Amino acid sequence: MGESFSAYVLDFRGATCRVVHINKIWLSGESPRQRRARGHPTSVRGAPPRPRSPTSAVMGIATHGLLAKAAGLGVGLGGAVGTSLAIRSSQDEGTHRSLTFWYHCLPVYLEYRAVQFRNRDLGVRGWNLPAWTGVPLDDAEADRAYGALHDKHARNVRDLVLKMRGFYFKNAQLLSTRDDFVPRQYLEWCKETQDAAPCEMRPGEARAIAEKALAQKLGLPVSYGEQSDAERGAARDTSSDVADSPNRVRSSAIFASWDETPLGVASIGTVHAARLTERFGGQEVCVKVQAPGIERRFRADIKTCIDFCRLAMPQHAPPLEEIERQFLTEFDYRAEAANLAETRAFLLPKWRHKVDVPKPFPELCTKEVLVMSKLPGKKLVDGVRERFAAIAAARGWDAREMEQTQMAAIASGVLKKRDVDAEARATRRANALLSATDALWRKPRFYVSRALSLLARKKTTDSEDDSAERFSPSPRLVNVGEVLRTLLDVHADEIFTHGVFNGDPHPGNVLLMPDGRLGLIDYGQVKRVDASVRRNYAKLTLAILAEDKKEIARLCQSPSPFGFGGDSRNRDEDVAYRLAMFWNDRDTPDVTLGLNLQEFLDEMEARDPVIKAPKDMVMIARVSMLLRGVANAFNVRLRVAEAWRTHAAALLAETDPDYYLLSRDTKQ
Repeated sequence: MGESFSAYVLDFRGATCRVVHINKIWLSGESPRQRRARGHPTSVRGAPPRPRSPTSAVMGIATHGLLAKAAGLGVGLGGAVGTSLAIRSSQDEGTHRSLTFWYHCLPVYLEYRAVQFRNRDLGVRGWNLPAWTGVPLDDAEADRAYGALHDKHARNVRDLVLKMRGFYFKNAQLLSTRDDFVPRQYLEWCKETQDAAPCEMRPGEARAIAEKALAQKLGLPVSYGEQSDAERGAARDTSSDVADSPNRVRSSAIFASWDETPLGVASIGTVHAARLTERFGGQEVCVKVQAPGIERRFRADIKTCIDFCRLAMPQHAPPLEEIERQFLTEFDYRAEAANLAETRAFLLPKWRHKVDVPKPFPELCTKEVLVMSKLPGKKLVDGVRERFAAIAAARGWDAREMEQTQMAAIASGVLKKRDVDAEARATRRANALLSATDALWRKPRFYVSRALSLLARKKTTDSEDDSAERFSPSPRLVNVGEVLRTLLDVHADEIFTHGVFNGDPHPGNVLLMPDGRLGLIDYGQVKRVDASVRRNYAKLTLAILAEDKKEIARLCQSPSPFGFGGDSRNRDEDVAYRLAMFWNDRDTPDVTLGLNLQEFLDEMEARDPVIKAPKDMVMIARVSMLLRGVANAFNVRLRVAEAWRTHAAALLAETDPDYYLLSRDTKQ
């Protein structure tokens, strides 16, 4: 019974369980010494042992040579250039944000790199300085130095991210979906970004923006949105009778009510519950309002991150440029309204029994305002944890104590990860056991206790009152395995069948509805791919499952329409194979060579530098990574290619029935 609760213990908002597995890295608190003790490799290609060097939540992955580049950059910045930047910074918000990033983050990055240089790079470069110089660091010393840097900088980086928000906040949300991307000190606050985003707008500002934008679109007199600050201040400071006066506060022609507390705060705006006036149908709706100036800040932030990548980690610049193009589609809510309508049209006929998607009100949508139907429910993680707490309460257990016990079991390796189908079966067994214990123990015990209580009252009061409470069955566990299977199948249907998919399925964009269905929200990052991309990705899926390195490399490096259009200097098949597996299927040690994220990607870049990213694959790979992050949150092992096998094979059976891997897959 105990292990059936394993999927319900991780909290995206607070302290998290540390899942111990073979790919754990320094970013998760493991030293090179600990890795060697477990028998895992510490070097590749015959190089000296490579300790696991961490990186900060903002700056990402490091590469060699930044110290020299940064020094050259500093020499090149003369007084005239510095004066010019200072003047521009005072006049341009984007320049100011970029300088803020470099001012705060470059020194932090260099501190981490200095430890790595003393611990690893000296040996790699053949500079074998004696220990008495105090320059080299052994693994234990580097471990302590990295831990000290995590403690020193995590809170400052958090404060900077919360202050600057924008694209940096979006990145923190992505990092929070995995336990092995950043150190514990950073992970704890990154997880808070899933549903604790700082609000970009002052109280009342979101409604004012929505009222004004919609009134202008509909040709209505602007009411709430055109009140001056003095008018709104007077309304707050006076009695309700005076505040209700039409001379002081004009009523809204669009919204009959508006909840000022946001339902959600995203990286680019807020979502509020509201009710439309009878003129517009009187429905309960959600209103998504874009923060003023956020698009300009996002563009500046992404450009800064790309510039940093070009300096420090050039292999990441090409895919980030593709992600930039996709992110910038989020800033026109009219496009998101069209995405919602299109997704509902092709998805719900097949999947309405398992999912729902908000219905947009196109006549009430502008570039900055999106009005859509309100889906009932809670964010997936919150809903799962509440159900778990309810089960614990029904049995008189301490939910927090149970959660801590489960986290300890996961962290110790006692509680192993299961795949999606095994998790679904285990949860069904657990729910059957809950039903059995209700029928055989809790319900009989309840009625015996009730009968004795009624008998005692009858003896003392001659009353036959039987108004005692009725028996309440135990709540059932949310079947996380089935939830994940639904998410995998729905996104596979979007990708392989329709070529239109949500590129941002992070846990905060999935609701657990009261009827058990999933609410899929936030379709701002919808990617469209043509038939050739769908066919190529289906072939890549089967090639990954067959571990066909030659075919994987061909698909990744061939020009469209025969492949994804990527290119690299050496066209190394093994590098193409490992990167395709990492981004699209799994990141297990057989793929990553037992290296951490930074070391693995650095190693692949050293072997075969990227010239051009396979751009048509980038957003699909992002979906794979995010879905694996959701599974990881519930201690579920996930191979995305395996989960999408049948969808890929079904597409190729129609379009390429003679494809050689299809016949091999059919035999399996």
